[in-house]
Amino acid sequence: MKNKFFISIGTILIVQILLTPLSLAKTRLAFVDFPPYEYLENDTSKGILVDTVKEIFLQINEPLELELLPFKRAFIKAKTGKIDGLFNFYKVPEREAFFDYSVPLIDNELVFFVPQDSTVEYKEINDLNELRVGVMFGYSYGQKFDQHKKFYRMSSYTHELNFQKLID
Repeated sequence: MKNKFFISIGTILIVQILLTPLSLAKTRLAFVDFPPYEYLENDTSKGILVDTVKEIFLQINEPLELELLPFKRAFIKAKTGKIDGLFNFYKVPEREAFFDYSVPLIDNELVFFVPQDSTVEYKEINDLNELRVGVMFGYSYGQKFDQHKKFYRMSSYTHELNFQKLID
């Protein structure tokens, strides 16, 4: 079963679940804490992707409800139909069985953060061999990265925890 709406960091997807007409109920989408793209400030959802999604739903006159969730929980809730979708994740073959994607909404390259005094340079995936790399639980960073076996993944629930690991 495919979800009614799904919006990703690189793509926007609007998919109808059933062949029945859309109801007047609000479309419920989750997003993750990933400033400046999406975040919560004073109980208000903000960020460039949040603003874009809100504008799209305003333009199509579709009621929208947004909820900040950890990625893995949002992904599972969208996959199981407990919410209508989420935004901020990459298109990978395993996900295409459950979600449809449209053209990219924004261009978002995979980047690595390292301490200022680090000598690590990333030009290709093998440059990560034997390194510890902070990743988010449930995230995909693209098929090539996800399938690479020669670096150590240190999973966290927030980007802040991964940045804290760089400091410690």
